[in-house]
Amino acid sequence: MTRRRGRGEDGIALIVVLWGLALLGALAAGIATHGRGETRLVSDLRDAAESRHMADAGIALALRDLLDPRTADDVDRTGAPRDYRIDGTPITVQVSDEAGRIDLNEAPGELLRGLFMTVAPDRAANLAAAVQDWRDGDDDRRTGGAEAIDYRRLGRDGEPANAPFQRVEELARVRGMDAALFARVAPLVTVHSRLDGLDPDVASAATLAAIPGLSETVAGRLSRDRRQDSADLVAFSRFFRHSPGRAFTIAASVTGPGGRVFRRSALVWLTFQPDAPYRLLARHDG
Repeated sequence: MTRRRGRGEDGIALIVVLWGLALLGALAAGIATHGRGETRLVSDLRDAAESRHMADAGIALALRDLLDPRTADDVDRTGAPRDYRIDGTPITVQVSDEAGRIDLNEAPGELLRGLFMTVAPDRAANLAAAVQDWRDGDDDRRTGGAEAIDYRRLGRDGEPANAPFQRVEELARVRGMDAALFARVAPLVTVHSRLDGLDPDVASAATLAAIPGLSETVAGRLSRDRRQDSADLVAFSRFFRHSPGRAFTIAASVTGPGGRVFRRSALVWLTFQPDAPYRLLARHDG
């Protein structure tokens, strides 16, 4: 004989069905969300790739203008922004001549002290001495400087190279330098100008202010007015050199469809050789 189901059993069955439907709904929503997430990820990757290629194109256009005798003199080399357009997409490019920065390998102690006076007056003399001890080939400590034994006493990783700086980032390892100080100094220095001074025609106001005795007011005036007959240029001429026009940092930024800004920079050395007109020394994103 077939047994009739009671209301309780019918209620339980209904609850099970409802729970099953809810579970299926949740799974469907999860799959849809996952699908949308994957779609967005693909879209973001595509936008990033397009922005990266556009930034590379902007750098290539600036390089073309630097290498072409017909356009080279028209390129602003002070880091001022310039806009290019490719297929309607704006690309902001900045060209900075490394001769506008202070060369860690060539700058005399007086100029190094002036540099550090602008960011850490109480440590300027010691930092300048430590930089000179890092780059020279001996183990003789300058007053306030540091040689290998001093780094070992401090428990530092690594010792002075007793050789020229290969990269600006090495400066972060010099005794007396910390992360905050390095972040302020790094934009003002280079290892590629090969000059014991700087070119006032392309130097920023912040870099010009590192020249001993040159005030921030005068530095600002020089960065705005690049006249060769300026009395200020004559007064501080012993620190000024003419750029050989070889080493440049070219930075490009592109705003993608989603509003994200992609930045890339390239440090290049111009050789002007037909088969290889330039060498890429470094590249950075961000």
